[in-house]
Amino acid sequence: MFCGKKAKIKGLPWFTDNHGFSKFEISDKEARVCPDLLVAHGPLFLSELLYHPLLYSAYPTLQEVPVFFIQDSTIGAAVDAFGNIYLSVFSLPNILHEVQHNIQLREGFPLGGTSSDLNYHTLPGEIEARDVQVKMRFTAKQRAKIAPALEGRREV
Repeated sequence: MFCGKKAKIKGLPWFTDNHGFSKFEISDKEARVCPDLLVAHGPLFLSELLYHPLLYSAYPTLQEVPVFFIQDSTIGAAVDAFGNIYLSVFSLPNILHEVQHNIQLREGFPLGGTSSDLNYHTLPGEIEARDVQVKMRFTAKQRAKIAPALEGRREV
């Protein structure tokens, strides 16, 4: 997960992306989806759906982000202007992707878009969120060896 200046964690190596934003990465290796809640019909707090202590230590208020379950086959997931998360696909990569968009909103980082956008695959926020999916099980050593895909297209 890519974090910025509003994160509460200190002491990790920072880098500057090619848009001038200072960032650092935290591990998603221990992140888990709480499977019993995947059948819920009402909104949940993110902390009820996603176990990720390191993420919540960086951004404590992420625990209280509402997650809404939608049955729209055209939208796998989305984050609205308030940071609420909407999911129809319940997988750890999908959830982490949307949480990264929430962090982008909080930090003022470039945002993602929708698959209907002509330049969807090249939007900086989408590239970053796909990087989170690709690197979610990497160790710190593995993450350090692979620079973020700051340009171009990286598929999950």
